[in-house]
Amino acid sequence: MPTIKGKLRWLHNLWTPDAKYGGYSVAVEVDREEFGKVLKEHKCGQNMRESQTDPGLFEFVFKKPSESRDGTEAYPPPIVVDSHKNVIKSNIRAGNGTEGVVQFRWVPYKDKEGERPELEAVQIIKLVEYQKPLEFGEEDGYSVGGTEIEEII
Repeated sequence: MPTIKGKLRWLHNLWTPDAKYGGYSVAVEVDREEFGKVLKEHKCGQNMRESQTDPGLFEFVFKKPSESRDGTEAYPPPIVVDSHKNVIKSNIRAGNGTEGVVQFRWVPYKDKEGERPELEAVQIIKLVEYQKPLEFGEEDGYSVGGTEIEEII
């Protein structure tokens, strides 16, 4: 099956279907050289755009439905593994910029000619752990002591 290696975004949608759009998804950011190679080898230009976060990079979005169109059949999430191919069964709080490889397959469209790439699996090579940003600094005043916020988030 074809693969694309790059920086990953929106990894939380690998374990839980997107609440707004439905289905599982991940975006892969690649440089211009990889972008050209992907277009030439895989013809998946309809799923690409310029990166929204990093000028000069291009982003491919891969999706997998979480259920059939009529809602009668549920589909399992994509397989997610670490660099040694150990399965990761739940969200590991992977943040944008995590390096990885996306494996996909070609699936024919149901209502028109052609094929679309469908997300099959993701391998996480270098994890960037998600850190929720807090918009305030430390102040003099009340303190409970104990656990630092970085240990909780």
